[in-house]
Formats: sequence, C-alpha cells, structure tokens
Amino acid sequence: MTSCQYAEPYAGGCGLALSLLFNNIVDEIYINDIDRSIASLWLCIMEHTEELSNRIRLAKLTIEEWEQQKSIQNHKDIADPLDLAFSTLYLNRTNRSGIIKAGVIGGYNQEGKYKMDCRFQKDSLINKIHQIASKKSRIHIYNLDGIDFINKLEELGLAKTIFNG
Repeated sequence: MTSCQYAEPYAGGCGLALSLLFNNIVDEIYINDIDRSIASLWLCIMEHTEELSNRIRLAKLTIEEWEQQKSIQNHKDIADPLDLAFSTLYLNRTNRSGIIKAGVIGGYNQEGKYKMDCRFQKDSLINKIHQIASKKSRIHIYNLDGIDFINKLEELGLAKTIFNG
C-alpha cells in the first residue's frame, strides 16, 4: 500500500487536514502558514504541549488579559513563540468569529448576549491539543510563503504524490 499525504499551503485552523488524518484517510499532513502567529501555535501544540496546556488551564478570561494577549499579537515579530502561540489560541477563542484581529465576544464592556468565555472551554481545548500532539510524527509544519511551501514539497519529492494523487 502506498503512503498518502495531504498538504495545506494556507493552513489556518487546518480542519480538513486534521479530519483526514484522524479518520486515517491520509498517513501524513503537511501544513503551512506564513503568519508567524498561526505557525507558532501549531509548532507549540506539537513541541510544547504541556506548557501550552498549562497556560490554557491557568488562563484568566478578563478584558485585562485579553488586552495583554492583543498586545502580544501587535508585536508578534519579536514575541516568544510560546507566548505567541497562547495569544493566538486565546484570541481565537475569545474574539468574534475566532478572528485574531477582531474585537472581543460580548464587547469591551461584556454587555453582549455572549461573553468572552463562551468559546474558551479549557478541558475541551486541552484534550484537542493532546489529541493533535499524539499524531505529531505524522504532522509536518512550515512557516513559509505558499509558493515556497509548494517548492519545498517538490524538493522533498512529495509534490507529485500530494497534488497528482
């Protein structure tokens, strides 16, 4: 049986790639995102699983903390990768529609129908991170421009397999 890989040049949340991997439709996934915030999150899920889990466990769901995480994103070019990864996850779960640059769910005064904690289910997030990390030998992460990523796959001899079946 031949190995089957799947690649996403613009991964973001890479829902399809993870679904294919967890349902054993593909053997490996190659995910890429040029955004340092996204790439840092994926790398830390794989390489700093416990540290990221602990940050989630201890997370304060307050406007003050939200502002701190927003500040990290505003300086992501110099941010520590683990700080950036947590900031990305925090804002994804507390911002409207999961958009990192959007405003906080419930508004700054938390007067909306839904509050900032409605999508930040700590146990569920930690479980998902551990599930993903358990497959880390089958997940390859890159932080490249999309075209550079495709060229990288060609260098690895994977482009034909991935793109032509």
